[in-house]
Amino acid sequence: MCRVGNCASIFYKHLTSVGDSISVLFVHQKTDQDGHGRREPRRLYGNPLKPFLSLFFVLGLYFLLNPFNASGKLFPGDNAYDRFSKALKRTHKSPAVAAVLANLGIRPEDLGTHSIRKGAASYASAGVVGGPDVEKVKLRGGWKLGDITEKYIFLQAIGDTFVGRVLSLLPLGSEYFSILPPHFKCYPGSSPAIDAALLLAFPGFATLNLPGLRPVLLLCLASLVHHAAYLRRVAPHHPALCHPLFTPESLAILQPLVCCELPADNITMKATGMHPLFLCFLLLSSWPTFC
Repeated sequence: MCRVGNCASIFYKHLTSVGDSISVLFVHQKTDQDGHGRREPRRLYGNPLKPFLSLFFVLGLYFLLNPFNASGKLFPGDNAYDRFSKALKRTHKSPAVAAVLANLGIRPEDLGTHSIRKGAASYASAGVVGGPDVEKVKLRGGWKLGDITEKYIFLQAIGDTFVGRVLSLLPLGSEYFSILPPHFKCYPGSSPAIDAALLLAFPGFATLNLPGLRPVLLLCLASLVHHAAYLRRVAPHHPALCHPLFTPESLAILQPLVCCELPADNITMKATGMHPLFLCFLLLSSWPTFC
C-alpha cells in the first residue's frame, strides 16, 4: 500500500524477516522528506492459499531470476518507477486482462500505478467485515492524520501486523486467516540441505554482508519449493522451471523439510497479526468440539 516511488527505492538492507512476516523499512516518505521522523517497518505477509498473490512466492521468483546487484537496490537502475508503469500498461492491453476489467466495468486506461495503493487502502478499510480501523490504514499508507493527531498517534510495528495480514488477502472470516507461510520445519534453524539449497537458488547472497536478508530468502525458498507443482501447472514454460532448484532430485530433498499449515503448539513459528476478535471466532467455531 506504499507509494510506488518508495517501493522503487527499497534496498536489500531494508528487508528482514520477523517470524511469519517480511518487514520493509522506508527511510523517508512524502510526509517525512528528510527521514528524521519516526521510522517503523511495514509488515508483509504471504498467502499460500493464492500463490499468484503471495509476496513470498513472487519475491522468490524475482530473486531466483535476477542476480543480486552491486548497487544494493531491490529494483536496480534509476527508472524503476517508469519501467513498472510501462509494464503495467502493457499488461492492461492483454486481451485476457482487458476482458476481466470489462466484466468489472473498469476501463484499462483508468488504471495506473496509484490504483494499487488506493485499491489496497479501500480494501483494508472498507472491503472486509471487521477489518482494521481507518487510522491504522492511514498510518500504514503514510497519509497525514492532522497536526494534532500526528503528535500523539504513531505507526507501531505490532499494530501494523493486522493491516499487513488483511492486505495479503487471506480470508478474514475463516480459520485460514491464521495460516502460516511455507517454512522449513527447523525454523528458525538450518541444516546442510537447506544451506546448500539457499546457495543454489540465490548464489549472489554469499557475496552480500547482509545477515538480516537470510531469513527473508529462507521464506522465499520455502515458498518456491512448496508451490513448485503449482508453478509447473499454471505456467509450464516459466523460465524459473529451468533452474536446478526445480529438478526432481532437489525437490525430493527439500519438500519433506517444508511445512505450511495452521498454527499449532508443536510448530515453532507462530502466527502474528491476529485480531483478538478473530481468536474469539476460532473459539466459537470449535465450540461443538468442546461440547
